[in-house]
Amino acid sequence: MENRKRNLLNNLKVLYVEDEEVTRKEMEKFLKRRIGKLYLAENGKEGLEVYREQRPDIVIADLVMPIMGGMEMIEQIRRMDDICFIMITSALGDVDSILETVDIGIEKYIIKPIDTDKLVDSLVDVGMKVFKRNTSFLLIDKEKKKETEDSIKREISYFIKKSTGKGPKDVSVFIKGNIIEIRAYETLTSFEKSILDNKKNNIVVDQNRKLFYSIQSKQIEQIISKIIKSKVRINNVMTNSLINKDIIKIAIL
Repeated sequence: MENRKRNLLNNLKVLYVEDEEVTRKEMEKFLKRRIGKLYLAENGKEGLEVYREQRPDIVIADLVMPIMGGMEMIEQIRRMDDICFIMITSALGDVDSILETVDIGIEKYIIKPIDTDKLVDSLVDVGMKVFKRNTSFLLIDKEKKKETEDSIKREISYFIKKSTGKGPKDVSVFIKGNIIEIRAYETLTSFEKSILDNKKNNIVVDQNRKLFYSIQSKQIEQIISKIIKSKVRINNVMTNSLINKDIIKIAIL
């Protein structure tokens, strides 16, 4: 059972939003050892930006923060995603604020100071709900998961460089359930960058990059299949030339 819990947490993406630096750093150390991918934010405004960019499985947020509080951030997240799993951390004195979150739909309330054992139990409970939304999913142990993600990162980086003449500055890979998400950063060739001197041409560049991945889809699928020893299919490709990033989502069949 303990192995299953660890494997479950290793396959989650979590956003932790906390304005207190000491608390945030302590929780960062604790969560990084247990969570597959951890994102941090110092306030609601920053948390909202990270959420839009990364789409984590679970958001853990304080309610009382500067610039934008947790309540406003949660309300805006709900406008984008009404099934996102959200956990809040709050002091006992914030009872009125906690009650206001009921209608928004909060999975768990965690009273400060945070009991880490209870936090882990809560993450496991919510994590099971995340995975139950999928009809099929794989739970990979931490060591095997990292080894597989690193292999995919190396092979895809090499493939993009070999195919376009321009290797990405960085590639991140995250396996969650039966989905492999690959993010390639700074992949634009010199020619594509020259076209972007006029920002109106970003649609043309994005279409060109999508066409590249479409043409090369079979080879990419073969590379991934060889690594994980299972058939895969590219589900979706998103490109954004203005921030120089490509996202490839691949289903494990």
